[in-house]
Amino acid sequence: MGSRGKYDTTADFLTNIENRNGKFYTDKATIDKIGQVEARGEDFSLLNKRIMSSRASTEGGTSVVYKYSDELGTKYLIHEVTDARGYIIHRDFDAVRISSGQLINKGH
Repeated sequence: MGSRGKYDTTADFLTNIENRNGKFYTDKATIDKIGQVEARGEDFSLLNKRIMSSRASTEGGTSVVYKYSDELGTKYLIHEVTDARGYIIHRDFDAVRISSGQLINKGH
């Protein structure tokens, strides 16, 4: 639980961020938490959605990375995997722009 009680804030996770050559990275668990905080209440239908990459998944469906952006640029990169029937079996954040403007990426 975060500093404000019931809900976490992005600030609760900033200690896990690493600056590499001016780009910011964190682990999968942290980027997913930051994404959940930043996306809370977001109307994704108001964002521009673009496919950044798409390939067949080992589950028989597809593995797609979507870029959601607004007038300030990339807001979210979301990785989504479907099975052979088209059902989403995995979805997580690959990058999230936080309210202060930095794009936080999932480290590899």
